[in-house]
Amino acid sequence: MVFWDLVTYPIPRDANLEPLGRNIRSALKQIGTHGCTFIHAYGENLNHLKDDLNKAKIVYEPKGYREMVMDVLAFANSYHGDLMVIPKPDPDSEFHRVLKCLEARHHNIFLVKPPDDDDDDDGMCLDSVQGRP
Repeated sequence: MVFWDLVTYPIPRDANLEPLGRNIRSALKQIGTHGCTFIHAYGENLNHLKDDLNKAKIVYEPKGYREMVMDVLAFANSYHGDLMVIPKPDPDSEFHRVLKCLEARHHNIFLVKPPDDDDDDDGMCLDSVQGRP
């Protein structure tokens, strides 16, 4: 399951959503995670139409950061699966601590680092995946 915080890291306005969704799922498959169908994106501001997000299998949740953390916990309590979080939370945050606890309970946690502002992004809106919080 993918959880994307749109407030901290919005999907770029010029991002082509369908390939973006496919690329995220493909990256998960390449690292051994299978079955990710939907990406859940949380935030109050959208840069894209909901219909376009739905076509890319990105589910828009008009909820805030706190609700996203609660949904991560609910998912982890009901399903023992892999979690991807975009972007990687601040290492000093409570959310980071929660992810470390989930990892200790044998959940695979993948954290995505967005590219730095000064990087030449060559069309990519995500930079790397880290397998440990």
